[in-house]
Amino acid sequence: MNRVWGVLFTDAGLNDLKDALKPYLSEGLIGPYLYCKQVDMGNPYLRMIADYHNEDGSTFETEIYVPHHYIKFIVAGSEKKQIGF
Repeated sequence: MNRVWGVLFTDAGLNDLKDALKPYLSEGLIGPYLYCKQVDMGNPYLRMIADYHNEDGSTFETEIYVPHHYIKFIVAGSEKKQIGF
């Protein structure tokens, strides 16, 4: 079973990173969040694997690193619909 991750950023994190994160963010009931294929919290920066969405609708996998203090909440589930914020 593959795990999926939802990462919710602090207000400061969104304020500082929103332009850079815009192609990755999804919108949910609790605001913008990042849907990830993988999260690694054991580094100086939080490492996330996510899909980048091009304007033409295509996607490619990317690694994103952000300071831990920009993260408010992380949730993991076995399917994308189970983490639906």
